[in-house]
Amino acid sequence: MILLFLGLLFSAFWGIRYYWLHNWQKGLSIAVEMKQPQVFPGEIFTLRQIVFNQKNFGLPFLRLLISFDPHFDLVEADHEKPINDLFQVFSLASWSRSEKVFRIKGHKRGVYPLTELQLHCRSLLFQEAVTQTYPLDKEIMVYPKLVSTQEIFQILHTSLGEQLAKQGLVSDPLSFRGLREYRSGDAIKQLDYKKSAQLNQWMVRQYDPTANQEVTLVLDLPETTNWKSDPLAEVSISLFASLAKECQQLGYLVRCQTNGRNQTGQHLFSGNAVTTSVILQNCSHLALSQTVPTKDHLLLPSQQRNHNCLIVTSAAAWSSEKALLAEEMAGTSGIVLLATKLAQETTSNGKLTIREWVIT
Repeated sequence: MILLFLGLLFSAFWGIRYYWLHNWQKGLSIAVEMKQPQVFPGEIFTLRQIVFNQKNFGLPFLRLLISFDPHFDLVEADHEKPINDLFQVFSLASWSRSEKVFRIKGHKRGVYPLTELQLHCRSLLFQEAVTQTYPLDKEIMVYPKLVSTQEIFQILHTSLGEQLAKQGLVSDPLSFRGLREYRSGDAIKQLDYKKSAQLNQWMVRQYDPTANQEVTLVLDLPETTNWKSDPLAEVSISLFASLAKECQQLGYLVRCQTNGRNQTGQHLFSGNAVTTSVILQNCSHLALSQTVPTKDHLLLPSQQRNHNCLIVTSAAAWSSEKALLAEEMAGTSGIVLLATKLAQETTSNGKLTIREWVIT
């Protein structure tokens, strides 16, 4: 009788174990939501995990895990810490839900896909740990860092691009369109101090494009493998994106070209006019390991040669051979903005120097 009872108990135990192993993940719905996953370096976005257990038995131990790139920090109330794997440990009763919000800060320009999440589960009765993988089609985009363009426009003002700088620094008053509230990244010179004082908030002047306000920006990235990880290459991308954004705010029609490619080797700019959002997104997709030779994008089509043209590059990419090639490009309308970091000029905070290389 005792053996029969033990046999029935053992059978019941294995029956419960079999049922749990084959049904624990059923009735589980998992959602991952991100708010503003397009950020500049140092900005914070939020990620929300929602798990709903829609069945008649609970799950006492769950761990939800999303693999993250190390270039992100988890921001908590009193500190920040690097993320390797973003995980949440919790339990769920039957027909209950768990929700967790994470604040995350990105540091390095790039596009970071989130392709899957893993759910680990344990029971109080059994030793087995089971795992279920769920596909995740999410993407975090970290734009290039925007830098001040004041020094750039000072260079343009004293170089062959004087006409471009004059139009940019002192916009045609006939093209004035109106005022709007100040936004992060707006040029200080566009502030309307009188109106700002009246309304007790910062206001900036807006201008409509005037005839022939067009500029071609060329981003020249390193070709040599040894230089592709150089910090100056990232500085070039930041200068390029910042200058493009500034020119568009001043009313220019902006065209872009580059020898950079995305991670799969595809072109990112075709020389057509583009918006600021497209420029920022494409710059985020640039993979320095995929850059190609410079020749094709420095030799611009003849129909563009009458436009103002600026090449944004760095000491890591520029050479006398490229300078000769660039002279064939745009006559007297081309200027090279060259980011350099010279030992004798490097301050304690690693300040970068920008100098012009005028195409004559």
